[in-house]
Amino acid sequence: MKKTLTLLLSFCLCLCVVIGAAGCPAADGETVNVYIPDGATALSLAYMMSEHQELAGKKIKYHVVSPDIAAARTQSGDADMAVLPTNAAATLYVQTGYQYAAALTNGNLFLIGPDLWQNAELYDLKGKVVGCIGKNNVPDRLFRCILNQKGIAFEEGNTVKADTVVIRYFDNGTTLTGFILAGNLEYGLLAEPDMTNSLYKLNNEGFDFKQLFNLQWELGKLIGTAGFPQAGLVVKPGLDRNFVDAFLEKCKEGNADGGWAKNNPYKAVEAINANKDGTSTVVLLPGKEAAQIEGCNIFTSYAEKIWQEVDGFLEMIGVVRPGMEFYYINRFIIYD
Repeated sequence: MKKTLTLLLSFCLCLCVVIGAAGCPAADGETVNVYIPDGATALSLAYMMSEHQELAGKKIKYHVVSPDIAAARTQSGDADMAVLPTNAAATLYVQTGYQYAAALTNGNLFLIGPDLWQNAELYDLKGKVVGCIGKNNVPDRLFRCILNQKGIAFEEGNTVKADTVVIRYFDNGTTLTGFILAGNLEYGLLAEPDMTNSLYKLNNEGFDFKQLFNLQWELGKLIGTAGFPQAGLVVKPGLDRNFVDAFLEKCKEGNADGGWAKNNPYKAVEAINANKDGTSTVVLLPGKEAAQIEGCNIFTSYAEKIWQEVDGFLEMIGVVRPGMEFYYINRFIIYD
C-alpha cells in the first residue's frame, strides 16, 4: 500500500511538472514571455523593452517576431502576453481564453501610388490592381469593408478588370514594393513605418509616388471616427493580475504625451533589435522619424474603456464578437 501511494504521488508530481511546463502562466520570480510582431506593434512596446525588463516581482523576456509566430505562440500557450491584430485576438480567444487587455495601435494604413488627380476618391481605383498586405487580417478586411460600404466592386486577382478594384495580396511590404519597382504594380496598401520607407525607395528610383489615401480618414468619412483598434495586447488566463495591471500602467505611461518612441526614435529601434533574432524591419529615415512613428498611431487604450469600439470594429470587418468575457478588466484603471 505504501509503495502504491509513493508511486501515485510520484506520477502526480511528474504530471504537474509536464502540465506546468506546457502552459501554466508565470509564477512569482519566473519569467513572463511577451511576443510582439515586428513593425508598428514593436514600436508600441519599445518603451517597455527599453525601460522595463522586470516588473512586479517578475522578469520579462520580450520576443520580437513575425505576426504568424506571435499568433502561434499564443495558440500553443507559450506566450504569457502577446500583441495580435484585433481580429486574430478575437478568433484565438475562443480557442485559448487569452483576454484582450488594451489596444496599442489605432490604425496605420495608407495607400500609395502615382498621383491621380486633385480630390481623387477611392472610386478612382476602379479598373486598377491594388497590392495589399495582411490577407484576411486587419489591412485586407478594413480595405474590403470600406470598398463595400462605398459600393465599389472588388475581387482578388492579378489583372485589371473594368469597374472593379482588383486586390493582389503580398506577404509583406518589402515584396509589394519590389513588385512596384519591377514595374508590375502601381498601387499598394502599406502600414507605417513601412509606407514612408517604400515611398523613399521608390522615388529614389525615379518613381513619382505619393500617399494617396489615409484609410483611417476614409473610415472616418463612413463612421465619423478616424482610427480603429488595429492591434491589441492579449493576456494568458491566470497570469498574475498585479503584474498585468502594472504592465498596462507602464505601457500607458510610455505611450502618453506623443509617445516615448516618437521622442526617442533610435533608442526605440535599438530596444526592438535587442529583442529580435536578426535585424528589425523597423527602419526610420533621418528627418522623418517623428512623422513615421506618429503615423503608426500608437497609444494605449484599456479594454474596458474601448470595448464597445472593439466590438463595433469586429462586427464591421465581419468577425464574430466573443462577448464581454473576452475583455480583461483592469482593477486600477484611471480614466483620462
